[in-house]
Amino acid sequence: MSSFSVVGRRVPRVDGVELAIGEAIYASDVKLPHMLYGRVLRANLPHARILNIDTGKAERLTGVKAVVTAADTPKITWSLMQGEMATDKLLLADKKIRYTEDEVAAVAAIDEDTAEQALQLIKVEYQELPAYFDPLQAMKPDSLLIHDHKPGNIAAQPNYSQGDIDKGFDQAEVIHEDEYFTGAVYHSCMETHCCLAKFDFSGNLRLWTSTQSPHFLRKDLARVLDMPWEKIRVMKTQVGGGFGSKSRMNEVDAICAFLAKKSGRPVKITYSRGEDFAATRARHPTRHYIKMGIKKDGTITAVENRVIVDAGAYNDVGQEVANPRNILGVFQVPNFKGEGLAVYTNNPFGGRFRAFNTVPQRFGFEAHIDRMATMIGLDPLELRLRNAHKSGDNIFGLRLGSCGLIDCINRAASLVGWKEKKRAKTPYHGLGMGCMTHPGSGGRGEFSGAFVKLEDDGMVTVLTGATEIGGGQDTLVAQIAAEVLGTKIEKVRVVGMDTEVTPIDFGSRASRSTFMVGNAVKAAAGDARCQLLQRAAERLEARADDLEIKDGMIYVKGASEKAKSIGDILLASTSPKPAGKGGPYLSHPVYGKGTFVRDKITTRVAAFAAQAVEVEVDPSTGAIKILKFIAAHDVGRAINLLGTEGQIEGGVSQGIGYGLTEELQREGGKNINGNLMDYKLPCAADMPPVEACIIESDEPEGPFGAKGIGEPPSVPTAPSIANAVYDAIGIMIKELPITPEKVLEALKEKEGG
Repeated sequence: MSSFSVVGRRVPRVDGVELAIGEAIYASDVKLPHMLYGRVLRANLPHARILNIDTGKAERLTGVKAVVTAADTPKITWSLMQGEMATDKLLLADKKIRYTEDEVAAVAAIDEDTAEQALQLIKVEYQELPAYFDPLQAMKPDSLLIHDHKPGNIAAQPNYSQGDIDKGFDQAEVIHEDEYFTGAVYHSCMETHCCLAKFDFSGNLRLWTSTQSPHFLRKDLARVLDMPWEKIRVMKTQVGGGFGSKSRMNEVDAICAFLAKKSGRPVKITYSRGEDFAATRARHPTRHYIKMGIKKDGTITAVENRVIVDAGAYNDVGQEVANPRNILGVFQVPNFKGEGLAVYTNNPFGGRFRAFNTVPQRFGFEAHIDRMATMIGLDPLELRLRNAHKSGDNIFGLRLGSCGLIDCINRAASLVGWKEKKRAKTPYHGLGMGCMTHPGSGGRGEFSGAFVKLEDDGMVTVLTGATEIGGGQDTLVAQIAAEVLGTKIEKVRVVGMDTEVTPIDFGSRASRSTFMVGNAVKAAAGDARCQLLQRAAERLEARADDLEIKDGMIYVKGASEKAKSIGDILLASTSPKPAGKGGPYLSHPVYGKGTFVRDKITTRVAAFAAQAVEVEVDPSTGAIKILKFIAAHDVGRAINLLGTEGQIEGGVSQGIGYGLTEELQREGGKNINGNLMDYKLPCAADMPPVEACIIESDEPEGPFGAKGIGEPPSVPTAPSIANAVYDAIGIMIKELPITPEKVLEALKEKEGG
């Protein structure tokens, strides 16, 4: 049982009732007087030059108030990964289109039907160009350049090496190499992208949108609109799912702003489901080559890793997905050589999706581990234990902090019944395991801020840049503030979602909120606590060090009968105005502030996990049934047990989709299953029982010992399923998703020798 009052408990979400009864306000709910409706014209060609755009008929249509093309914009390129080498996309295509969903023009009209009609009246003359939908084809010497400044259509080429790769392979007794493939996957948020923009008479922009990072969105908007930050105010509404798709600016945000500026009226754009499928940056497809050397005792001696990523038409985070060192950090690999390629194609471009940089490569590496274990006759569980990282290890030049990986492996194996079921193995039943690590402490130079205010009614208000996106961020903030201040969580209100009010934060992404925001809130609440105790010391005639706070009451240690409430102490600090007897009073609330900065990083703070799964394969249909699923996660400390378990279960469900059913199928660079009927998203009936096992390693740098949990649960799921299927049928399916058709084909090949 937790030794804390609020932290480590099962706490319902502070916004749970509001969400449950339908009172939460989403972007699509916001309406303003004289609001217009926007629509976007897309290229519908994978690769072409724009020769001419004629918007005359659309502009003359009754009810149309604005039409914008690239000529109405500053033509400033951007991308999620900022920097001159990375920014390669215009909001509205100028001279060239590079994939079917490229935005060419946009209109704002009095209703959606008129806006749609106006799109049909815009005439665009194109010169079609050769298109490439496979990275290997795009890299051929005679292929036309998709971006003129990128030879060979190479968007990025990250490399990483450590140790002596040749020496490592010389030491190996068994060497194996193979390739693995993953496909594009859609975020499947319940809420599609939506934005409402309005300019006032002073030229200030107000934006209501569904975003994971309001302050980063303001920065992106300032860039592409070529206007000062201080003239932009982003008011985040409730987020109906993000998973990375709303971590920075989406084109709809800036296009809305351009339409609002030109029309002089508020403009809202809401994507249809089909448009959201097409225009959302999905998970990148990858081609992954691994060569591994091990000794017969299971010691890994060398790994070579080559990754080819289909970046799509633009390079959003392709270089991060292609980084070959993404497979490191779980097991000790003394000698490593990695080469990555992010390649431009005319497919839709990829982006952030829950642990986007680690999920694809984790599949190939974990599958390769199991195959190597088979070759040397060693239990895959034992191979993992012999090579698992431990606290204090050196990873990428940093000392590893808390690490519960071995505990996770052992607990997952125990709960799934690994040893017993391995001994009693039956045909077409299999056990599999996948492990992972994921950083969740923010990057160098990142920071978070928080303000805490205590009023004379005993209420605590926390202002933070943390963004509630469904993961329980507001509840976590309230718990930390309540724990530090010794009050009940019902006495804490959290204010966020507004860049004009809340301190700057990098947003809810990269599993950073618990660590970064949690530390900032803890510092701010600690500042307020010190001030409060100083005031209480005067009233209770005691030293501040001799006071305690519990359940909103302040008392001298060992003398609880002298207790006073937080409100009583603050009320005692009020003073009458000089206006006279009976005049109004001015209260003196306590203000606390806190900032947490990641600057000189010497320790690697990372979450770890092991997931174990039991499956049954039907040899007549190829169907895979998950019988048992164990997810053991090292979270440092669970601030909210209820929320942590929910995050694990949700991440596993996404991982199951990635492993078994989900893939965007494309022809000619266009999605052909871009709807929730044909895209095989797992539903509640498809979910197996998931046992979330929380391992607490108590991270010294985290707030109350906590580490991030947002992304990790989805990382090892697909490989654990793949390894279980491998155990069941004796064949590794090397391409995700693992469909019944692929299983049947593998069994047929096995039977045919």
